[in-house]
Amino acid sequence: MIENKDITKLNRLQSDKEDVVTLYLNCDQRRYKPEEIENKLKDLLKNVEEKLGSEATKQVEEWIDLRLDKKIRGMAFYASPSKNFWSIYKFPCPIKTGAYVEKNVHIEQLLQVLDELERYCVVVCDKEKAKLFTVFLGVIQDFSYIFDEFPGKHDQGGLVQQGEALHIEEHVHRHLKKINDQLFKFWKEKGFDRLILAGSKEILPELKKILHTELKNRVVGEFYTELFKPNEHFLEQSLQVQEKVERKNEAMLVEELNNSLNGQLAVAGLKNVLNAAQERDVKTLLLDSKLSTTGKKCPNCDFLGLDEVVCPYCSFKTEDVKDVVDELVQKVFSHKAKIEFVEDNEKLAGMGGIGAMLRF
Repeated sequence: MIENKDITKLNRLQSDKEDVVTLYLNCDQRRYKPEEIENKLKDLLKNVEEKLGSEATKQVEEWIDLRLDKKIRGMAFYASPSKNFWSIYKFPCPIKTGAYVEKNVHIEQLLQVLDELERYCVVVCDKEKAKLFTVFLGVIQDFSYIFDEFPGKHDQGGLVQQGEALHIEEHVHRHLKKINDQLFKFWKEKGFDRLILAGSKEILPELKKILHTELKNRVVGEFYTELFKPNEHFLEQSLQVQEKVERKNEAMLVEELNNSLNGQLAVAGLKNVLNAAQERDVKTLLLDSKLSTTGKKCPNCDFLGLDEVVCPYCSFKTEDVKDVVDELVQKVFSHKAKIEFVEDNEKLAGMGGIGAMLRF
C-alpha cells in the first residue's frame, strides 16, 4: 500500500539527465483482455526507448514483472537506471496510462488516484449483527464483525407479548450502542475520513440517533441493504456513494474558489497559478483532471512558465517541458499545498480548468 512518505520520496527523485522513467498502466481486465494489456505495455516501452536507449529500456523491461491479476487494475512503475532506483505500486483501481522519461518522476496520475479515493468506513447492520470495514483504493480492508444473539420469542399473548416486545426493543438498543462503541474504537485505532451507514430502513434511523458526535460529523451517505448480501455488493454500493460525495465536494471547492477571486484570496488560469506557485502562495490547487499542456522550466530556479524563453527571475534560458501542469503539481506538493483534481466541472472549465486558493 502506497503512503505519503512514498510519494514524498518519489517527488524528491531528481536526475541530472532525462533518465527517470515513469510508466502508468491501466490493466483493468474488466475492460481489456490480457493480450491487449501486454501490447499496451510494449507500446509504452517503445516510447521510453526513444529517449532512454535500448540498453536502459531492456533493464526496465526485465524489471517489470507483468503477472496479471484480476484484482490489480492499475500499475505504476518508477525507475532511474543511473541512480539504481526501481519501484512499483499496484492498485485495485484503474489509472490513466502514460509513459514519461524526464529529470524527475511524473507524479500527476498517482496523485489523481489518491485524491479520488479517501478512506471510508462502512457499517452494515441489522437487529442482531453488524459488519465494519474500511474502503480504500477501491478495496475492503480492516474487516470486523459484531454479533448479538436475538432473544427467543414466546407463543403466549397479552402482557407476555408486551413484555417480550419491550425486551426486544431494549436488546436492539444495546446492540446499536455496542455498534456505536465499537465503531468509535474502530475510528480511534484505524482512522477513516468518512462514514457510510447501511442496513434496513427501520434500523438506520435508530443507529444515527445514538452515534457519537465525532462519528455523526463523518456520515456522508447511506444505502438500504440486507446483511446476507456478498461483500462485493457492499463495496459496489459504497463506491457509488463515494463517487457522489467526491463530485459534491469538488463543486463546493470550485464555488469557494470562485467566491474568493474578488477578494484576491484566489487566482484562476494557468499563468496566474504558475506565478502564485513561484511565490509559494498556493494553499489549495484545483485543476481539471484532464488538463495538460507544454511549457517552460528554468533549470536554475525551477520557475515554471508557458512560453518564456528567458527566466524572468534569474535570466537563465528556460527548457521545454512536456507537461507543465504535472511540473506544477509536483512543485505545489513539495510546498505542502493541498491538491484537488476535479471531474467535468463547467465553472472550473470557464476559469481555464485551473485555480488556486492562496495562503495570504
